[in-house]
This record gives sequence, structure tokens and C-alpha cells, in this order.
Amino acid sequence: AGAGAVPGSLAKLSAGVPGSNHAPGIAGNPSGFAVVWQVGASVHFSRVGSQGSPSDVVLSTTAVSGQAPAVAWTGSSWAVVWVEQGSPAELRLGLCSPAT
Repeated sequence: AGAGAVPGSLAKLSAGVPGSNHAPGIAGNPSGFAVVWQVGASVHFSRVGSQGSPSDVVLSTTAVSGQAPAVAWTGSSWAVVWVEQGSPAELRLGLCSPAT
């Protein structure tokens, strides 16, 4: 492989999502993995199955900013945490089903 080449397959997770994508996080389970990231003030979640097909779900769309997302597999669902900036700032938790 040449310089910059990535072995295996690549999936575009944020296709059609306008804005600046940053602060990604990833976690896995036996049937796939989940990715979270920040787009502007929104927190996005995508479950990617073993076939590589992603599904984008927006978890935070409030007027304040969702920041610093992280994801983990609990054994039965995906747990996503992030900081919702406001007055006062709040730590939010979203539980996403394995099929989300």
C-alpha cells in the first residue's frame, strides 16, 4: 500500500451532516461498534453493524452546545455521555438500543 493508504474498508459516517465534525469516540461489542462525534452544537451517534452499514442518530440538538461525547457498550445497550453547555452545564446520558 502507498503512503496514506488504509487497509480494509472505509465508511463515511457523517455523509450529509453539515458543519464541523470533531471529538469522535468509538466502542465495540460482538456484533459491531458505535461511534459518537460532535457537529457544531449537536452530538451524533452511529451504530455500525458487522456489514459496515452506519446509521446516524442526533442525540443533542438544543440551542446550547453538546460537547465531549463518549460511548461505551453496557452489555445490552450503548451508553453515550456528553456535556450539555448551559447555565449550569449538565452531564447528559443517552442509552441507545443495539439496533439504533
